[in-house]
Amino acid sequence: MMIRTATPDDAEGLAPLLGELGYPSDPSSVALRMTRLRQDLRAVVLVAETAGNLVGVATAHVRDSLNHDEPAAQLTLLVVDSRVRGSGVGQALVSAGMDWARTQGARRLTVNTAVHREAAHRFYENRGFTLSGRRYAIALD
Repeated sequence: MMIRTATPDDAEGLAPLLGELGYPSDPSSVALRMTRLRQDLRAVVLVAETAGNLVGVATAHVRDSLNHDEPAAQLTLLVVDSRVRGSGVGQALVSAGMDWARTQGARRLTVNTAVHREAAHRFYENRGFTLSGRRYAIALD
C-alpha cells in the first residue's frame, strides 16, 4: 500500500469512496472539489493506493486561532473502502495526516465524526484520540 498526495486524476476513484461514507458524488464534482483543495496551501488530500486502486482517502486542514500559539490541524475526512477496512489503511492515512500536520507547525490534530458512526469513534479512540467536546452545526441557506 502506498500513501500519496491526491491528483486530479484520482477523482474517478474517489467518487465511490465518498459514496461509501454517505456522500454520493460524481467524478466531475470530485474533480472540482479537488481543484479547490489543491489551491489551498493549508489543506491536503491523501489517498491510499493498492495495486493501482484507491482504497482510502483523508483530508486535513490547518488553521490559526487566537486561543493557541501554534496552528491546529483537523482531519476533515477519512474513508476506507469497506472491502479493506481493518487492514491498516485508516491507520496509515491518519499517520500520514499527522505527519503532514506536523510539517505545517500544528501541535494537535482534531477530528469530528457523526454521532451515529460508532465504529469510527472506536477507531479514533483506539489511536489515542480523546473526546473533547461537542460540535453544533447550522445550515446557512
